[in-house]
Amino acid sequence: MNLFWLLILAHFIADFPLQSDKIFALKSKHKWGILPHIFISFITNLFIAFPFLGFKNFWVAVFFLAIIHYLLDWLKILLTQKLLSDSVLIFLLDQAFHIFFIWFTCYCLFDIPSPDIKYKFIVTYYFNKKVILVLTGFVFSIFGGGVLIHYIRKIVQRIKTKESGEQVPFPNVNKRCVGYMERFFSTFGTIFGGWFLLLVPIAFIPRLIMRGNRDSREFLMINFVSGLFISIGTGLFVQLMW
Repeated sequence: MNLFWLLILAHFIADFPLQSDKIFALKSKHKWGILPHIFISFITNLFIAFPFLGFKNFWVAVFFLAIIHYLLDWLKILLTQKLLSDSVLIFLLDQAFHIFFIWFTCYCLFDIPSPDIKYKFIVTYYFNKKVILVLTGFVFSIFGGGVLIHYIRKIVQRIKTKESGEQVPFPNVNKRCVGYMERFFSTFGTIFGGWFLLLVPIAFIPRLIMRGNRDSREFLMINFVSGLFISIGTGLFVQLMW
């Protein structure tokens, strides 16, 4: 069970915070551009699930996932450049296929036993499902949530202009940092509940009191509403799964 969640955590880390704007641009412009991302994903799997390195089947599984990851990313780029526009549906389907193949690898293809860990710290925390789920939820909400919000902005733009919405630029790092902090605190409050729930509305107060022109206010509102739903949804999912 924990290997599956460890690989999910590794996937989200490699696909979101470790997939920089430059890495994404390489994927889009060059046929070989996917390879750096696949290498980062491969190393992240090894690092996050390092207690399993002693099992031959684990190495086979990680190489298999690297090949699948390459094929899925190649197919996504092909579809978005040749047949379909990049959309939230393509994004969600891509992530669903990644998660499915991680599940298929852990539960159907390879028999990978649990390692015998002698260090209490690793046993207590590293193989604690709740810890892994919380970390996974944070990575998805903070970083993956930013990607989802971008697609939501494109949908709103398409409804307003009746065009494809492709002209909506992905925000730079400085603009994304505010959303990172909002979703961190609001997700934290949702997961741990109690008095921490106060963090959910408090996290968005600075954004709500910001002023600007009409376009910037619309941008702020989309980020507020979307970020709130993503944070609460992720927090409730983490609670449900543990």
